Amino acid sequence: MFAFFLTINNMKNFFRAPSLLLFDNIDTLCSRQDDSNMSIDQERRILATLINALDDLNSSETSSFIIATTNRLENLDPAIRGPRRLDRELEITVPNAEDRVYILQKKLRKMDCEITDAEIVLLGRATHGYVGSDIDALIAEGFLHARSRGGALCFSDLNASLRKVKPSALREVQIEVPNVSLVRIGNSFSYFVY
Repeated sequence: MFAFFLTINNMKNFFRAPSLLLFDNIDTLCSRQDDSNMSIDQERRILATLINALDDLNSSETSSFIIATTNRLENLDPAIRGPRRLDRELEITVPNAEDRVYILQKKLRKMDCEITDAEIVLLGRATHGYVGSDIDALIAEGFLHARSRGGALCFSDLNASLRKVKPSALREVQIEVPNVSLVRIGNSFSYFVY
């Protein structure tokens, strides 16, 4: 409850001085207001205060720059994305194979490793769905694997770490397949037929 009052009372003060404001995961502050999402009165007041502060910011001569991030654009209230509020959008997409090769080259260039450019291209192709942080985790896991065997980082270390570090961009589409044999399915189906 204290954090809520602190937010309402201080939010307008942030917009009065020249500043750079970053709202990380703004969808938690300004979630979509609809009938299925029965939001509480506090959330509505926070949204209204933020919208009013943005409107006041546009009418004043204060030079402030606002950056807001979200992973769930569909959950963001449309009012906050209105004209002269947060009306410019920059989408940062999942890197393609060429981008992943570039990221791997930049990350591995300054490190003690025995990986060729051809192996980096292979890794770039094998890491579909990996974002920059996943590639960082992949390299860190590869270094742990290399350290455990007592050598420099090589292709086999990164290849082994592919089994441990999963792509975050594909988490929503991963399917868990139960370990069920066809015989078991056939037998249970036959019980329903009789």
